Amino acid sequence: AVAGAMSAYRKSTMSAGDRVVISVAKEVEGCAAFVAAIIAGHVPVIVSADAARPRFDAICRAVEPAGLVLPAGAAKPDWSCPVIDSAAFSQHAAGGEEIAPPAYDPSALAYILFTSGTTAEPSGVEITVANLLAHLETIRRLFGFGPSTRVFNPVPISHTDGIVLGPLLALATGGSGIGLAVVRDIV
Repeated sequence: AVAGAMSAYRKSTMSAGDRVVISVAKEVEGCAAFVAAIIAGHVPVIVSADAARPRFDAICRAVEPAGLVLPAGAAKPDWSCPVIDSAAFSQHAAGGEEIAPPAYDPSALAYILFTSGTTAEPSGVEITVANLLAHLETIRRLFGFGPSTRVFNPVPISHTDGIVLGPLLALATGGSGIGLAVVRDIV
């Protein structure tokens, strides 16, 4: 699914550094879209699929996306950027090509996380590549995670723990995820 998402991104008009808003109900599609965006050098922003339209629109206004990843049949928002159908990831198979890890600028944005806004309006928190890698390495080192690790992840991927301490941690350590998505199935 990650290779399919990367193929869909390549066919879009997005460039490295562009923001892509991901709002899908299927966790596997969301994880694939997120991971592929990071690999492609895009800046993913996950919005819960059940977010109210005003919240979705406010986030899009804040990040000015160059692309949207939505499920098939979703109402097209009033944004001038391309919409990528998340169900099409399996149709954009990359023909078994290897997905090589890219060389990253540590100061580049890895993703943007929007807070819940419990005490104020939601805020976009910019997470750099260096921040993300340091966080994953700290968790790996402290808890001894590796290829035999199984991460139980009952948190939605629209939450930072849901995406980072679930699928991304499993991918970074060579382990697998159990819960909302099995990481080995998305790669």
